[in-house]
Amino acid sequence: MLRRIVVFAVVLVVAAAVASTGGASGGGVRVSATASPTCPVERVPPDPSCAPKPVDVRVRVAARPGGRTVARARTGSDGRVSIPLRSGRYRVYARAANGGSLPRCDYKDVRVPRGRYVRVAISCDTGIR
Repeated sequence: MLRRIVVFAVVLVVAAAVASTGGASGGGVRVSATASPTCPVERVPPDPSCAPKPVDVRVRVAARPGGRTVARARTGSDGRVSIPLRSGRYRVYARAANGGSLPRCDYKDVRVPRGRYVRVAISCDTGIR
């Protein structure tokens, strides 16, 4: 009988610990943002100096469905950031870090499996034509 009580107490302590950490899955998204075009004229063959470049953006992650914001982050000058999330479905948005209207970035819908990070490539339009 005492052994059952001890086992039950251990189970309760472990359950409380998991609940206090929010049941974090150890997963999330790894965002990389690039901006293009970077040159006003496309060339054939492509000019390597005109390749898409990393861009500093503000990232917002919203739960799907519903649209509730669950995380915010900012990439570095390398255009990358990792954001821990629980498993689930999300929409990842990006905006120019400087608050301007350019570059204009797309969004991506993703599904984060439990315990894994998902790569999310965000493309941003520089407005160069």
